[in-house]
Amino acid sequence: MKIDFTHYTKILLLLLITVFAAPENVFSKENLRNAKENVILDTIVVTARGTGSRISQTPGGVGAVASQAVAEQQAVSLTDLTRRIPGVEKSSDAVWGSAINIRGLGRNSVVFLIDGCRVNTATDINAQFGLVDPLDIERIEVLKGPVSALYGSGSMGGVVNVITKKGQFTKSPQWHGETVLAYADNPKGIGTGGNVSFNTQDRWMYASGSYRDHDSYEAGAGEKIPNSQFRDHHARAATGMKWNDKNTTALSAQYTK
Repeated sequence: MKIDFTHYTKILLLLLITVFAAPENVFSKENLRNAKENVILDTIVVTARGTGSRISQTPGGVGAVASQAVAEQQAVSLTDLTRRIPGVEKSSDAVWGSAINIRGLGRNSVVFLIDGCRVNTATDINAQFGLVDPLDIERIEVLKGPVSALYGSGSMGGVVNVITKKGQFTKSPQWHGETVLAYADNPKGIGTGGNVSFNTQDRWMYASGSYRDHDSYEAGAGEKIPNSQFRDHHARAATGMKWNDKNTTALSAQYTK
């Protein structure tokens, strides 16, 4: 059996030329370190299993809206944010409360959570989706379909878990804050809000507040949708304490009107 090494020799020479002809800084320690730092990790979700797990290793249909997407869209309602997730659509009674439809199921088939705590209201208009100001949302996780046995009755359609902004533990004391002033032309109105947090190595404190006032929503022909105007106030305070490397405690209180 005759083996022709000509082809393999050409490949070896090409590799050697590529390596030695490359600029010296291509293989520098700094560039290699930057390459490692720029690796994009898989999204971590906590809703499906109750603890953090990679979205690629979570069974069933799971979707997430990251903090960057929340900040970029500046949506009036959080249901506008969930529309980024395939299989999730909003079916609105009004712009403020809206409603979420997951794979054809909505209303009583979808469980709504804020930081893992189930939210119930005494109305049938899905007003619970208006209880969180989008300015105060860190990220949104959605379970599509009955993919979890953690949430009991009413979760046949899925689960929507809103994770709100909080402080964080830092090596040195730090202050963080932001303010937002927004204007929308449909529904026409203004919104303003802000938050501030103080962080240390073993504790953090966070406070936020907002105010919005919008007129009725206008359809494509300019016709106003009756009773779709809204005005609301949001306020929230939260604190966290680290007892040791494995145990932390967080408390949060929210007011919406």
